Amino acid sequence: MLSRDCYLGRMTRALIAAGFLLASTALAASACDEPTSLEPPTGSGGGAPIACGDCPANQKCHFVDGECIYAGIAVCESCAGESLCSPAYPEPTCVKGTCAPPSAFGDGTVKLVSLAVASEERGCDLDGDGDPDNRFASVIAQVDLNGELADAIEADLVTMLLEPTDPTWGDGGKPFGASLWFGTLSAQSKQCSTTSPEALCTYTVSRASYDPASLDETCATWLRFRDLARSGAEIASPTPGVALDMVVPVGGGGWLLQLLGARLDAVASQAAVEGPGLGPKLAGRLCAAVPKADLLLAVDTLPAETTAKFGGAEVVKKVVDGIVEADVDADGDGDADSVSLALEWTSVPARIVGYSPKE
Repeated sequence: MLSRDCYLGRMTRALIAAGFLLASTALAASACDEPTSLEPPTGSGGGAPIACGDCPANQKCHFVDGECIYAGIAVCESCAGESLCSPAYPEPTCVKGTCAPPSAFGDGTVKLVSLAVASEERGCDLDGDGDPDNRFASVIAQVDLNGELADAIEADLVTMLLEPTDPTWGDGGKPFGASLWFGTLSAQSKQCSTTSPEALCTYTVSRASYDPASLDETCATWLRFRDLARSGAEIASPTPGVALDMVVPVGGGGWLLQLLGARLDAVASQAAVEGPGLGPKLAGRLCAAVPKADLLLAVDTLPAETTAKFGGAEVVKKVVDGIVEADVDADGDGDADSVSLALEWTSVPARIVGYSPKE
């Protein structure tokens, strides 16, 4: 089985191939396009992106709070006790906050069994002009990144679970939230099909999924949607969206990927497997603008021997920089700095049974 790091390598190599193709055929969107600006957010789940001043070379702007944070994969040499390595500081930092690590996992959890970049017309309207925004779809049109994603999900390399605060996913009409966990099949479910709607698999989750410095009594996951609302079978977060963080466990550390103007919507239906505490079947969409600097960090996860085949890491970054074209001005300075993205996903009921062995 491929490791998660090998999977990221495959994904980035696909982007590189797309880059050379687009550079030779001029299919990328025009850089002369006027950048769009995100609508101001609504709801209590976060705020609008906050611009930083100039950040040092090894740091990037954290749009959630306007501070400069570490720009790479955050890996700490050793963190004692309950401390965890956090990427939300100028350097990778071992943090033990005042919050308590989650010790129990709720009912209604679902596991994503498909995840794909949506077609251009399936993007969300991030700027309020009535048109869908999904610039990343132009890259997908040239290379089979969605096929790579499907393979990784089936092989348990990219395993994402959503845990709701309400196990009925808002069926009673009250607002609720949902937390994103990264995980893997539990020891007792190693033979379970990760994509079958009939299989009820159990999973363990990575401690890197939660923020050790969360201000909540119980540590919250990095990516958490608040104020989700349900009407009939339709579930949606407030529109316009907010600035959120997602920390992806990779390379023994965490890669902080920012989702600006983030919003989630889904349609609930009856799952193939039903029972007490089980969630529904969901088909949804996640939309956001992603800072281009965050995407370029994927290149830094590749082994030197891989990037050497294309002229080295800096050459690779220039190629990827040329195809993943920013179309959103997140910080309001008039220049496009982020890329609009829409992901479509489906999920089935699952259970979280604890934490994965210590990474």
